[in-house]
Amino acid sequence: EDYDLMFGWLKDSWGASGATAYAVPRRTVTADSVALLTADAVKKLATFWSRFQGESDEILASGRDANRTRILVPVNARQLILPMPDVPAMAAKYPAVAADLKAAGLTARQEEDYAVAIISAVASQRAGNVAGDAPAGSALAKNLEFLDAHQSEIGDLENTGMWADQ
Repeated sequence: EDYDLMFGWLKDSWGASGATAYAVPRRTVTADSVALLTADAVKKLATFWSRFQGESDEILASGRDANRTRILVPVNARQLILPMPDVPAMAAKYPAVAADLKAAGLTARQEEDYAVAIISAVASQRAGNVAGDAPAGSALAKNLEFLDAHQSEIGDLENTGMWADQ
């Protein structure tokens, strides 16, 4: 299941003796700097990932494997290193991915920002008190409230296969 993969890297990341022991992230996102989720953002992510799943095997397998990145993301009061597809790099290399982003109304950076935000919020929600509480008033705390209020949209996004190989 997708959640087994997600929590596998969660466990690995927290078990590391420091960020450099696991891998140096390309980017760091905090509870305050994570993008705010909106219904429009989730809909655009779902559109992109639905289109992306229809791409060639070269892009879905080889392209995604060859274009990976690591981002340090908040999970409640903790942080973890998130290995994920490097959509900006794939968009630069594959015109079809750039077209999928354009059709969804997203830039490559927006897709990454919103993907990090949704994964951070879902991981925070599922980790519960094991990871402490999200800082009050933070963007992450607001995203957790958004998840509670928009379960249907989140389910639609999950059904796109977005987390099939995070």
